[in-house]
Amino acid sequence: MADIDPKEPPVFGELQFEFALAPVSVQSKAAAKKTLAAAIRASTRQLEYILTGDVSVEVEWLVHARARYESDASPDIDNIIKPLLDSFAGPDGLIIDDCQIRSLGVAWIDWTRSDEQLRISFRYSPDEWTSRAGLRFVQLSGNLCLPFEGGLPGDLLRPLLEHYERALIVSNELDQLVGDYYLARAVLPVQRLFHRTRIRGFPVSTLAALKAELSQDLQR
Repeated sequence: MADIDPKEPPVFGELQFEFALAPVSVQSKAAAKKTLAAAIRASTRQLEYILTGDVSVEVEWLVHARARYESDASPDIDNIIKPLLDSFAGPDGLIIDDCQIRSLGVAWIDWTRSDEQLRISFRYSPDEWTSRAGLRFVQLSGNLCLPFEGGLPGDLLRPLLEHYERALIVSNELDQLVGDYYLARAVLPVQRLFHRTRIRGFPVSTLAALKAELSQDLQR
């Protein structure tokens, strides 16, 4: 974490984390998973931003070959992924949800030390992030939600919401008219949408509720 700027993600689009920890298996006890998650989130919650676009993840597990070849205590490599990725997701994490992961690579690397280490790299589009402070989601239509920075002033946020509302109407009309998902999606914001079930732990407001809240604020 010493080399990571907590205010903005690197412009070259890659972040790497190192933890002096052994991975845990998806079958491990809840206490072991919580210990891993706590160690990871102690680092990620220091960041003032959260990634909102798709990411590619590379996991390197440094472990002595004896632990891999001559013991049944070492977890299978395919079983260490979910606890790791879950620990990076959520309000205190680096990403909103693991549905953002577009590609994933994982490997164990032999080293001569008796302890173990995890190195996790994230590659992302440098402009697909938002401030963590005040982050909330607005539910635009059905179960589709869009992240918003809570720090935007109301006189700017209101026309922005109205623009998204009109874009959503046009998108739905295009989809019904021509049945082309990609054409309909093209009129929506570049920022990806999230299904309501993917944003556990984040504050969510309906579009109508947020507009009403803004109206009250502007009248004060």
